[in-house]
Amino acid sequence: MKDELLKIINKEIDSYYYNLAIEVCKEVRARKASTPIVLMGRFESLRDITVY
Repeated sequence: MKDELLKIINKEIDSYYYNLAIEVCKEVRARKASTPIVLMGRFESLRDITVY
């Protein structure tokens, strides 16, 4: 798993969750990205994803 995570960090492979985190940080700035309201909104968007 470590190798796959390093590939995601180094942008060698795509990750929905990484892209979502970057999008949230750009949208609300990194400092606000960890506020409870933003975290709840992120949880709601992830809740609808079905993992196989």
